[in-house]
Amino acid sequence: MTKKSKKAKLNKKKRQRRKNIKTFFICLLVALIAAALIRLVWIETVYVRSDAMSPRYVSGDIVAVNKLMDATKVGRGDIVYASLNGYKLIRQVAGVEGDLIDVRDDVRYLVNTETGEEICLGDAPNLNYGTIPHGAYFLLSLRLDDDAPDSRALGLITRSNIIGEPQSVLWPPSRMFKQ
Repeated sequence: MTKKSKKAKLNKKKRQRRKNIKTFFICLLVALIAAALIRLVWIETVYVRSDAMSPRYVSGDIVAVNKLMDATKVGRGDIVYASLNGYKLIRQVAGVEGDLIDVRDDVRYLVNTETGEEICLGDAPNLNYGTIPHGAYFLLSLRLDDDAPDSRALGLITRSNIIGEPQSVLWPPSRMFKQ
């Protein structure tokens, strides 16, 4: 083998290595852009900071939230991720349009107008009484004894405040499939 052919072979290897490195970084850039778009439009990860939604979601869980849900189809019993007065919360929809917030002996009750079922809300001074208006929802913690913020302290939410629907626990692995 001559010096020229050895040199040509080395140059070819260098060009191939540069091409591979360039391809790697282009693929990495495309993957990062795709991940950013998915996070921006479709999925958000949420760190759960309290046990208010226990046993479904507990403090320390990391939850995937589907941001493409149809907020017009939210109903009683659904669990939503919402923004309310500066708080971002995972809570259950307990009251929907037409339900009644009633006050008796300084105690507030949420009355399901379809079934007549009542949920005692206790002393909720920031909560006005009356009928829940169109497009508004009343959110509650699964643990009513928990003092984590929900509609009892923060008031009603509107459809525009609903960010998405929690889908599954991503972390810790021991809780991934236990819903």
